[in-house]
Amino acid sequence: LTRWDRSGGICTDPFNYTTLDGRKTLRSVLWKLSLLSLEQAGYDSTATRLLPGDPDFLKMTELADPTSDAAANDIPDVAGYELESEGPHTFRYVREAFARSVGGRACRYRLIVPLPDGGVRSFLVGKSTYTTLDTDCRGTRGYVAWDTQDERFVWLKDAWRDNYDIVPAEGDRLSQLHEDGVRGIPTFICYADLDQYTETTVAKSIGYMDLPLPQGPARAALVEDGARRGIRRHCRMVVAEVCK
Repeated sequence: LTRWDRSGGICTDPFNYTTLDGRKTLRSVLWKLSLLSLEQAGYDSTATRLLPGDPDFLKMTELADPTSDAAANDIPDVAGYELESEGPHTFRYVREAFARSVGGRACRYRLIVPLPDGGVRSFLVGKSTYTTLDTDCRGTRGYVAWDTQDERFVWLKDAWRDNYDIVPAEGDRLSQLHEDGVRGIPTFICYADLDQYTETTVAKSIGYMDLPLPQGPARAALVEDGARRGIRRHCRMVVAEVCK
């Protein structure tokens, strides 16, 4: 049995699930999995699935409509175009990207970003525009999102970050740069570490060996010597600019 999550993987010793003892083991595992709460099973309580008929679902359909009155004021992404008023402005390619993300049978969600003052901000998203193909299980996704508070399109990054004291959070760093008036960086809107952690002892030295795994105490010693403890925390960051 192998279990993968955002911090890595762990596996049991091989067992024969066709024997009586093996069937008991498998049945016990499945039974215990069925007793997990939704949060323990990995469901994200800060993400709400939107169904047809929900006001936010209908709002997303309206936002994706290129023939709407709001879309008529979208800015074409051509060189030399001059803006005649202060923002926020919507570029045409941003609305088009949002429309692609909610098209077809794509699921729609309301994502919550908790604020330091105890409040929350809500963002409406379809399928991710960017999904990392990483091998370190960070699961990074990027969305063209609709900010329900400021009523504008923004960029939302959802990921599982390394949760160590010596590694500052990306959102905290960008917020500090923003407060210090640094130019040429994404415009910071909000960031939050969510109350979702994962921790797994990963024996990377074993995973890359071509030799058969030892059993019993010898295997336990090898795992202990070669283990790397991975701790990940779910986080979300929102910036104003939506890049091409």
